Parts: sequence; C-alpha cells; structure tokens
Amino acid sequence: MKVKIIGDGVFGKFLEEIFTPFVEFSNDAEHIFLAVPIEAYAEVAATNKNKHLINVCSVQHASNNICIEFSKNVTGIHPLFGPRSPKDSRVSVLTHACSKTSEIVQLFEQLGSEVCNKLPTGEIIDGELHDRMMAATHLAGLRQLENLKAIVEKSAWVPKKFIPTSFQRLQNFVEQSGDFSPGTLSSIESNPFAED
Repeated sequence: MKVKIIGDGVFGKFLEEIFTPFVEFSNDAEHIFLAVPIEAYAEVAATNKNKHLINVCSVQHASNNICIEFSKNVTGIHPLFGPRSPKDSRVSVLTHACSKTSEIVQLFEQLGSEVCNKLPTGEIIDGELHDRMMAATHLAGLRQLENLKAIVEKSAWVPKKFIPTSFQRLQNFVEQSGDFSPGTLSSIESNPFAED
C-alpha cells in the first residue's frame, strides 16, 4: 500500500517510523495521512482533494467534517498511543469509515493496535462521541498538566521502589505528555466539548 504522511511533527515522524515495515511511502499515494494541527486541516485536505484522507487528529468531529468537504473517501481514526506508549496496549478509535477504510484498519492491526468503533454497550463511536470522551480524559488531564508536573518534580527525591503504583501512573502520564507537540496541544484544546 502506498501512503503519504503530511506533517513532520512528533506524531507524523512516529507514524512514519512504525509504518515503514508495512507500507511504501510515495508523493503520489492515494492514502494521505493528515498528521497536522486542526488549524491546517482545510488547507491540507483541499490540496489533496478526492484522495483517501486519513484523519488521525486528536479531535475527530470537526476534522472529519473538514475532510468530507474535499473527499468522499475519508477514514477518521485516532490512535490512542504515541512514541512512549507501551506497544502491548495500543488502541485506535475508528470514527468514520469509507470503502477504503478496511486497508487502514488492517495497517493499524499490523502495528498491534486494536481498532474499536463501538463502546462496550454497542453504541457506535462517531466523531462527536469520540470528542466527548477525549474532553473528559485527554483534555481534562492536559488542563491539569502543569499542576501534575509540579507534583512529580517535588517527589523526584523519593526512591522508585517506594513510589506507589498509582503515583507511578501519574508519573507516566506526565512523561508521556512530552510527546505533545504544539500542534497536538492546539488540536486537543480545540475540543468543542471542553466545558461538558
């Protein structure tokens, strides 16, 4: 499968690295991954009109809608993992599908990612439901990040063997937040359900 990744930030480079064994990178590829901030979506989608646009943005509702304006072939998929995430717990949320989506699902499964499009209740996850979940988790955590960093820094003197598992999870969250580029942060902050 030929793909093109637009965006050379932390996440775009990460996708290139993990996709390398499974795809061929090409400027004339049909499958275009948009690894750019939400602010750049309209411009990038317009430049790649009528191609298969793969939306990997941290917010999915608005970005899917932007892509749909420029192509009937849109896959909305949010990988809930990054460079520092454990490889054995990769999950991706599928929020929009088209006739070409199965190839992308297969690619993510090759990476060891479970691809989910339903809640355990059976409710289908669309872009809006995805963004509501991310507002309650991703965005809420991000808004507390500075406080959490201060807590972790103040505890740096405590030997690791004396740190409770729950606090280690907090340290992991703060560490993984180092993966967030300015574009990722602006995309997360654009979540329209932030006040819910």
